[in-house]
Amino acid sequence: MARLERDLFVEAPPERVFELLAQPERTPEWSPNVVAIRRVGDGPIGVGSTTHALIKALGTQQRAIGRCTVFDPPRRIVIESRTDLGARSRSDSQLVPEGSGTRLRATLEYVVPGGGLGQLFDKLVAERQTREDFEQALLRLKRLLEAGLA
Repeated sequence: MARLERDLFVEAPPERVFELLAQPERTPEWSPNVVAIRRVGDGPIGVGSTTHALIKALGTQQRAIGRCTVFDPPRRIVIESRTDLGARSRSDSQLVPEGSGTRLRATLEYVVPGGGLGQLFDKLVAERQTREDFEQALLRLKRLLEAGLA
């Protein structure tokens, strides 16, 4: 499983950062690889909440099912996803108050399907693109929150 980690300071309180992260339908506003996403069901968001998404990955569009596995406002949210082509990911966002803002500790773990060949493809091609998308998503999230748009 590949793992990306990043610490980022956001000039917004943890409650506001968490509120945006807990609105999956807004993810396309800040994540460059999410085309569309919708919640499944009418209940409140929390552990067990499920989403259906259309994502861009390495030049393809794929469907993905996401499930919230940790929901601890305003400290932590974890989403696990699986695409229709078999890729899996786990996004863990931890929020720590820091002064007037928030220290966001973001971790993305993912597995590219295809066994050894998939791992080779990840090292040669996918890892760089995934890292760029991860960094871009966090910077967009930061800008959106600091501009007061969330």
